[in-house]
Amino acid sequence: GRAGSSATAEIGTMVVTEQLDGLRMLSIDPMHFIVTPKAVALSLVMPLLSAMFILSALFGGAFAGYTMLGIDTGTYLTSLESAVDFETDVFCSLVKALVFGIFLGLISTYRGYTCEPSSAGVSRSTTQTVVIASVGVLLLDHIITSLWGV
Repeated sequence: GRAGSSATAEIGTMVVTEQLDGLRMLSIDPMHFIVTPKAVALSLVMPLLSAMFILSALFGGAFAGYTMLGIDTGTYLTSLESAVDFETDVFCSLVKALVFGIFLGLISTYRGYTCEPSSAGVSRSTTQTVVIASVGVLLLDHIITSLWGV
């Protein structure tokens, strides 16, 4: 929600300061020049962040097991291989992150692009983005989990 609200506020501020109208006057489509790159970036960053957190958790578990519990790293990796199914645990979480990223990118850029051209409109759109993104991610997670059984 925080990343989406930032994109919403940035695009909304461009609406208020008429920067998007300036781009239109220069025959530049703001949808392709401003909105689409932000939506694509939000969509692609979410799986990358999820992968980074997964790797951090794996290395953090190995470090904690080795330093605090005295577990050999080979034992940790062997038990990790038997406990974690790549397709079910890792791949599905990355697909969920991609779906959430696409949803967040679409909602945040739409709310920013269609906001009311005032400071109150930008803050309202930003708040709506956070609320819709939070509730939408919960609903999408429920739907995806129901369909896949993950």
